[in-house]
Amino acid sequence: MAQNHRDFYTVPEAADALGVSVSTIRRWIADRRLPAFRLGPKALRIKKQDVDAAGSQPHPVAERTPAMRVITDLREIGQMTDEERERGLVAFEQARAFRHELLAKRGGKRFSDSTQIIRSEREKRTRHLEEISKGSAEYRAAKQKADGRAKR
Repeated sequence: MAQNHRDFYTVPEAADALGVSVSTIRRWIADRRLPAFRLGPKALRIKKQDVDAAGSQPHPVAERTPAMRVITDLREIGQMTDEERERGLVAFEQARAFRHELLAKRGGKRFSDSTQIIRSEREKRTRHLEEISKGSAEYRAAKQKADGRAKR
């Protein structure tokens, strides 16, 4: 039986149908968990029946990830469970201890502000790219001029 284009999804359509990201669909295809067909060098198509079958299987991440509490009212943000509060305090204390450990290793000397270094390096890179671009333009102009002379 001949199939038409309505029997297939594009990658974004399959992602939308399954409620996952496009990158997840591409990963499933690469892992051979979801069969797909290539149309030309770039276009991928996925049979709708394969998408439906994938949707009926449990998502492996959903099995491993504990249910998340969804906040629908901004007033709930301040209300944490005792467990959430304890986990937050433990994480905060671990981060503070790590900071002290790093400072001790550096003899109490803090890292300097890197903003100026980053700006300077970006400016150097921009100048370098402009030089390359200018050089390429000069090369192309000279080549075109030489090619023009050669054709005469």
